[in-house]
Amino acid sequence: MTKGQKIEFKCVKDKCEGIITFLVNSMKKDPVLRCSKCGNEYKFDKELVSKLEMFENLVKAVSDAEPILGDTNVAINLAGHNIKVPFRLLLTRLSTVLSLQMAGKTVDFLFRVEPLKEEDLRKWGG
Repeated sequence: MTKGQKIEFKCVKDKCEGIITFLVNSMKKDPVLRCSKCGNEYKFDKELVSKLEMFENLVKAVSDAEPILGDTNVAINLAGHNIKVPFRLLLTRLSTVLSLQMAGKTVDFLFRVEPLKEEDLRKWGG
């Protein structure tokens, strides 16, 4: 993920299936977003923008560590067996989502993580 990666969330207005896409950096200049499908407006306060920025920085830090991710695993212990899942493979198979309260509802903000290249999938057994 690069700094300024797009973030998405679903419109919370009833029966609207609109997807709002934005950049955290743009929220500092204009904290108001509008659903292109229904016109519902979202105004982000400084605390919400700060949380999104912190999470973006966290995801970027993981991305910056990419040179060592091939050597990094998440170990899962199940019924006496230890299974190691390569961290980079794990990141590309799971959604990177930050769940925050907005207008009394839980809203999932989806951070787009770059997919693995085909040769990386083969290398790590994907």
